[in-house]
Amino acid sequence: MNVKPRNLMRAMAIAALLGIGIATTISSGGGGGSGSTGTVTPPSDLMVISGANAHDVSAALIAAIDISFDVSEITGGEFTAQSAAGSTRVQKLLWNENLTAKVGATASTTPESCLFGGTVTVTATLADPNALTVGDQITAIFDNCDEGEGYVLDGQMDLMIAAIQGDIMTDVFLLGLDIMMTDMAITEGAETVVVDADITLTLDTLGFPVIVETLAGSELSFTAGLEVLTFTNFEHVFQADIGVVPEAVLVTVNGRLDSAQMGGAIDYATTMAVGAFGDSDPHIGQILISGDDSSVRIVINDSTSVTLEVDTNGDGVIDEYIDTTFAALSGNASSIDSSNALAVAQEVTHASTGFGLMTIMPGTQFSKTEPFGQVQQLGLSTDFGPLELACEDAGTAVVSGFIDTAGTFTTDDSLSAAFSGCGGSELLTGQLDIVVSSFSQDIDESEDFTVPFHFIGTVTATSLESIGENSTWVGSGTLEADYNYVQYFGPLLISGFSASFSVLHGNVINSLSDASATFYTSVEAGTSGSYEGQLTSDRLSGVYGFESISPYDWLPVGSQASPSRGELLVTAGDGGTLRIVVIDQQSIRLDVDYEGDSIVDTTIATTWAELL
Repeated sequence: MNVKPRNLMRAMAIAALLGIGIATTISSGGGGGSGSTGTVTPPSDLMVISGANAHDVSAALIAAIDISFDVSEITGGEFTAQSAAGSTRVQKLLWNENLTAKVGATASTTPESCLFGGTVTVTATLADPNALTVGDQITAIFDNCDEGEGYVLDGQMDLMIAAIQGDIMTDVFLLGLDIMMTDMAITEGAETVVVDADITLTLDTLGFPVIVETLAGSELSFTAGLEVLTFTNFEHVFQADIGVVPEAVLVTVNGRLDSAQMGGAIDYATTMAVGAFGDSDPHIGQILISGDDSSVRIVINDSTSVTLEVDTNGDGVIDEYIDTTFAALSGNASSIDSSNALAVAQEVTHASTGFGLMTIMPGTQFSKTEPFGQVQQLGLSTDFGPLELACEDAGTAVVSGFIDTAGTFTTDDSLSAAFSGCGGSELLTGQLDIVVSSFSQDIDESEDFTVPFHFIGTVTATSLESIGENSTWVGSGTLEADYNYVQYFGPLLISGFSASFSVLHGNVINSLSDASATFYTSVEAGTSGSYEGQLTSDRLSGVYGFESISPYDWLPVGSQASPSRGELLVTAGDGGTLRIVVIDQQSIRLDVDYEGDSIVDTTIATTWAELL
């Protein structure tokens, strides 16, 4: 079997997000039509399930559950209409303030350029130009559209508003979208997935903070090369209670999954809702998979244990029990031993260091002599730019944006900068977009380095490359940042959190989820940095968690390139651990625990130079 369900499921999540984004963008001033679905794939016969293939079949189906989890994750986990229409790339892709639909008529846009190439054209037939109503039709045609989010879109999507209740620009609403996609190609790197769909997506937050997303339809088909995966007559329901921490998640699914590469078709249904907390693996739930006079029941015992109950002849008697884990079924299994410990340490160091750098770097752009600081010094207001500004030490930045009040920044101000070799010891290239949540300032004209300030807001990096003396990192993603420069000569707090961020280092892409970095700095005491997150890497198999046990310390400021003390714990999916223990600013010790039983099985001596 050669099926890549996780890639296909990620494509589904992107497709669903597109539907959400287009509709909410239209409702707030954008533009959309009608369309048709692709050719229905001839159904396969039900396959025979046996002990030999039960694990593979179960793993393929877990990908169907991942649709619901991944759709929620890509929409930000805590879905609101504002998150879809106000802060995602979809708004950038489709917003057109000049598009106004006449009542009962069709309005259209000319092709709009996407950030890194290609175009998108949106048309709409709306009953009311100021609000969405049932029956409104929207069409978006993507022509190799690249918004710098890691994938390129090519194809057509047609939406019709099927249901609407409440105000979708608040936290409490219901929105139903009938979505049709025909040959919608989603290209990520060297892989292209083609989506054909006739589905309905319903977003229900009327019981906020309980959020329910329902994805249902007659057909949803993914094609990747020779691989084809098709859902028919399916319904996947994702429910999240974000009023508790971590959020409580329940998922139910039913339908038919058809794949020639898998060996045929299966019917599936949850017999007990799958439950999880936050991003942890599910801890409860059962899913029955039925084949040709055969079945396998996935029984989730707890977050670390799953039993597959295999009935090979459909007589209701279990013929074989298979013990496994949800991580293994979902392709997230990872381990740590002497053979990969150094590689794991290197990629965790690359990812955390790169993410930390991307957390710190945007804040420095508010210094008096750097691009955003210059915008403030120039007293620019309302819409401005593009304006080319010289960076303090080298290079330039082309800056544009909107500022409500000249000389300061206020809520919802926005700034964009395209860097070209900007900086001193670290040279920046790429795109940086910032939306202000709050900004306060204690102006000290005698301070030459920076105007003290406290900034909280959203920072989006698009292929933001930092070129240092020894290493280069490229970061892409969105983070929530807090830059407290108000007491520069006292404690200085810099922190950032991102639900999804990628760091490229040495041609290896490290993808981070739920990552955070926090730095405390003062001239006398030096800098302390702490990190936490989940990591997947092109170089590693599975998912690794990491968190600081004690902060990395640079003492004092500017005296050394590497920390002189600190400890970071890495945890694999099978429970194995790796402790990265800083001995001094050159030396590192790796303590490897294969089983997670607190017994160090291997110790590896290495250096910062080798890790970086």
